[in-house]
Amino acid sequence: MFCLAKMKIRSIIALFIIGYMIVLMRKAMMTTETEDPVIIWWTPFVIKDRIIECNDVFKCFVTSNRDHVHNPKTKFLMFYGSKFDLHNLPDNRDQPWAIFHEESPKNLALFMDKRVQNLFAITSTFSRFSSFPLPLQYLKEVSLLMSKQYHKKTSLKNAMLTELAPVFYLHSDCDTPSGRDIIVKELMKYIKVDSYGPCLNNKKLPAKFHLNGTYNLYEPEFMHFVSRYKFVLAIENAQCFDYITEKLWRPLIAGSVPIYLGSSTVNDWLPNNHSIIHMRDFPDLKDLAKFILKLNQNDKLYDKYLEHKTHNKVTNLNLMRTLSRGVYGYEKYGEEYGVSSFECYVCENAHTDDYKRLNKSKESVYDCEDPHEKSDWHQMWSMGREEADALVNRYIP
Repeated sequence: MFCLAKMKIRSIIALFIIGYMIVLMRKAMMTTETEDPVIIWWTPFVIKDRIIECNDVFKCFVTSNRDHVHNPKTKFLMFYGSKFDLHNLPDNRDQPWAIFHEESPKNLALFMDKRVQNLFAITSTFSRFSSFPLPLQYLKEVSLLMSKQYHKKTSLKNAMLTELAPVFYLHSDCDTPSGRDIIVKELMKYIKVDSYGPCLNNKKLPAKFHLNGTYNLYEPEFMHFVSRYKFVLAIENAQCFDYITEKLWRPLIAGSVPIYLGSSTVNDWLPNNHSIIHMRDFPDLKDLAKFILKLNQNDKLYDKYLEHKTHNKVTNLNLMRTLSRGVYGYEKYGEEYGVSSFECYVCENAHTDDYKRLNKSKESVYDCEDPHEKSDWHQMWSMGREEADALVNRYIP
């Protein structure tokens, strides 16, 4: 019996030694695998390890292998906001953190707390105040606003009113902080709206526009489908500073007039100062409906909103200057995707440590209004504040 016990103990010790040696070997391999800085996607966002090269100057090894957290060459831990898991975070902040989150706070309410934002050395959100901002992430280039590829003459749209409502609405997310379904349901009392999709549905969307349970919203055929409508309801899921999505750009590209509710800073990014109908400009939805009907019956007034199409009237210098940096306004790196550009931005900072010298913005990179008064999202906002307290207390004693 005693001999058997000794054998078990020896086996356990042997397994422990083997395990420890494996860890040491991994560390040794990690220190010799690459001479480039290592940046880790802490959230499960990158499937394949790879070397990235940015502007033919900066190279980094990008991985999701958390064993590299012990690698002395590891310079940053990167997080994707939509997969940010409070219960699966590093033990410490020995390496600086960087976060990429192009969405609204609908799925990350705690990040609206400035103390949480300050946990990250680098931020990349829709806000211009981010380290690597993404305000035009859904508009590839300014020429799309002037292109007549989908544009239909007003006379043709008027002829289609015998079978179409003046206003188009399509959303798949029916419960949002902005309360858009609450708003549209009320507006429908005063004006006809063709509502496709599951939210307030009153018209069937052709099956060809469905793609794996979602909508293939950028296909040319779908854009032609949208462009038949004179007006398109463009309501963001949350109302945040600089949060502007395809909800706005799709009708502007298609040649319809957006009826917009979302970012309070949208004017900073529009093609000109007369290209959308601001829902905020009206005291109530009844007055808004009256104005839409007025435009619907007056071609001259209606066409004034389409001069970016009919007269190439894009006069917004801020918009043009931002897009001149590259597609979607992504600066420096020549990448077409926000994530790839973000990785390059982090990689450059891993080489230069510029992030240490840049003063952090005093402004929030996630400045959003409270949820609609009739929505159920107030509880989520409150929960976000509690989660923020817990996260900050964990990492800042």
